[in-house]
Amino acid sequence: MSKNGFEIIRWSVSCFYLGVSVTFQDSKTMRTSESTWDHARIYDRVGVGIHHNDLCLVRVLHTVGNMPILDVCESQPFSQAVKALPSVARHYAAKNTPCAGLMRPGSYQLLLLETPQVPDEDVRGVVRDYVQGLSEFHINDVILETQEVPARQEPTESVAVPIMYVAIAPKTAVLDHVDELLNAGFCLSYLDIPEFALCHLTSRIAEDKEGMAFLWINQDKAILMITRQGQLYLTRTVNAPHLARLTKPDILLNPSTFSNDSKVNQTISQIILEMQQALNYYRACYPLPPIRTLVIAPTPYQTPEIVNYMQSFLNVNVRAFDLNEVFIYKPVLTETQECLCLPMIGAALRTETK
Repeated sequence: MSKNGFEIIRWSVSCFYLGVSVTFQDSKTMRTSESTWDHARIYDRVGVGIHHNDLCLVRVLHTVGNMPILDVCESQPFSQAVKALPSVARHYAAKNTPCAGLMRPGSYQLLLLETPQVPDEDVRGVVRDYVQGLSEFHINDVILETQEVPARQEPTESVAVPIMYVAIAPKTAVLDHVDELLNAGFCLSYLDIPEFALCHLTSRIAEDKEGMAFLWINQDKAILMITRQGQLYLTRTVNAPHLARLTKPDILLNPSTFSNDSKVNQTISQIILEMQQALNYYRACYPLPPIRTLVIAPTPYQTPEIVNYMQSFLNVNVRAFDLNEVFIYKPVLTETQECLCLPMIGAALRTETK
């Protein structure tokens, strides 16, 4: 730690292995036979996080020559889940499975900075010194993670500029989040944020090979991303508190105006505008074929209606995402469960630990 309290947090601790699949409700039920997957298994990954007062837990089995297996995917109100978590965590304590903890959306900031032109081993130190001078930075903030982005060249720039995303968060928020998970019985290997975690998911979608846009709408925020060949080119977050009104029975949707609720329409329009701007940015800054597909993750709302409405405004193909595109097997899940757990699924798809 430096003299002003700044530090870079990177978690590299031994964690646990789950011998059987369990749910929060009962660690003795919903078990998956070990022999079903053992012949193809390489390693397991666990993703766990707290999202809108729900605790979400997933386990992914990475296999030889096949798509991975999603054999645990649960979300429950944290106040209820903590009562069963110690017994669940004990099952994860058998054999050292890497476990990723997800930061809550809104508990961190994501900055886009020019990559310092220094040796790789000096990048973090230079970034640390630079970020300390920003008005957004507080003396007790920490750097969670950095991720390089392909060099961009805006129309006003004569050469391409290497850039990177830097995730920072208040130290107290990070430690509180870690304590919540550790007290529940988990031992963390690393922390992740939804934008970076989702990249491990989007890299497995077919359209990512040529470049694609991806939209994850949760209960009060929408995260939109542009990725290509596993690399993150751009991400933006849109506040979307009014979309929760879509669950009300008196909200009617139609193809022309989308909703009879003006606040819902305002939020959808803002998401569409941000997506259009992101597509324009990508086209202007990268000498690559334009993005042709927007993939929308499962939402707690009427996903088909959202897909159809956005299709009428965006000059790209818009389609819904299906987890079966990525996994050879998954449990039967509601769209709300898939939405809540999606960043944890992405974190568990990570192929390296840090």
